[in-house]
Parts: sequence; structure tokens; C-alpha cells
Amino acid sequence: MPVATPTTTAGPVPQTLTFTTRTVDGKQFDAATLAGKPVVLWFWAAWCPRCRAAADDVAGIDKDFTDRVHVVGVAGLNSG
Repeated sequence: MPVATPTTTAGPVPQTLTFTTRTVDGKQFDAATLAGKPVVLWFWAAWCPRCRAAADDVAGIDKDFTDRVHVVGVAGLNSG
């Protein structure tokens, strides 16, 4: 039996966005809400010196482009 492709008002949801998780503040997050929108997925870890060095730049991008692009930080395991 074929599996139905989830859809949103923006259209079909890519398989890579068919997951849910909790945010750092404990809220539910459904990645399907990002379908059809410009998104930056920033994979980082607290122990990574390059990640820490880039954090201010990523925060600036989020602030400067908040009305045009979503910035989603994805913390690595054991990142506190």
C-alpha cells in the first residue's frame, strides 16, 4: 500500500521535512510547517569551536532576514 505524501497549504512536504521534535523551550515543532518556505538549517554543537565562532553571524542573519527566511538551529547530541 503506497504511503500518502503529507501536504500543507504550500504544497507537498518533502520527505526530509516529515518529522516532529521539541524545541529548547519544550514546544512541539513540526518541520512540515517549513515546506515551501526559504529555510536555513544550521547544524551546530556547543563543544564545536567553529560553531561557537559562527553563532553571532547566524543570529545576525536570523535578525536581519526574519521576515524573509526561517533560521532553524539543530543542536548536536550532548550540546547542553
